[in-house]
Amino acid sequence: MDHKISPQVAALVEQATTPVTDRGLLALLKPTAALTEAEMKDALMAAMDRKRGDPLRYALYDKVGGWHDLNYGTGPQTLDDTGKPVPAGPARTIPDTEAPLAAKGGESLTDALDRVAGHLRTAAETDGPKEAVAALQRGLNLLGPAAPIDEDGRFGPQTRFTLHHAVAMRGSSQVQNGLALGRFDRFARSTRASGDAGGLRDVVHGVFGPLYRQGEDGPRPEGTVLQETLNHLGRASGPGWTDLAIDGEIGPKTTGAFRTVLDRTGPEDLTRRLGAALGLL
Repeated sequence: MDHKISPQVAALVEQATTPVTDRGLLALLKPTAALTEAEMKDALMAAMDRKRGDPLRYALYDKVGGWHDLNYGTGPQTLDDTGKPVPAGPARTIPDTEAPLAAKGGESLTDALDRVAGHLRTAAETDGPKEAVAALQRGLNLLGPAAPIDEDGRFGPQTRFTLHHAVAMRGSSQVQNGLALGRFDRFARSTRASGDAGGLRDVVHGVFGPLYRQGEDGPRPEGTVLQETLNHLGRASGPGWTDLAIDGEIGPKTTGAFRTVLDRTGPEDLTRRLGAALGLL
């Protein structure tokens, strides 16, 4: 984009790309096999410092346990002739140099986050910063984070870590998919609450189109897949359903069917079904 970015959107992009500095949480951003012993100890200390009931406490303990199992095995304790435990040695060479942070697929985490931040910027300029953050939070929750996050539209440390973790474990493309689904889900929830589905065509093409093509050229699968998904859910939800023609045109009939399916099945089911059909989940 070559137009001037607003201060609010610029601040959001900066928040999204600011590195995580908590040494314990950094261990969750790396593959278990890449962790040094020092990083494992940082993760253990971070887990011990967190309160009971904190999902990240248990995610950290799981990471530490996985590291120990990988490096020392899961077999029974060996005893010497006197019955004393024999300290187990590592079953593999444990890294002694910290690996750089990377996204799934090998791209640097910094570059991958910049890519996601570009999509977040577009969402913020279209929907507003708070709505874009809430859509990101919704999308991250749909992807299945290490710990669920509040969908309150505020970009705090928990949202930052969850974003970085998702990019590291899933890659930038999958997180972009999640953001798109979060934006669609927010629109679906608003439609169900208000009954107003005006703008459905623009939302569907505006949210999902950039994932499949540049500009207006090229196939537009999101329209036909939406209609197929609505037909599937509509038929399954009860009698009286009339199938939509699968032509990709999101007009009054598709909009009316969208409202009907929302009333019958709810926004989350529709979003998940559509996301799966589009290959985004």
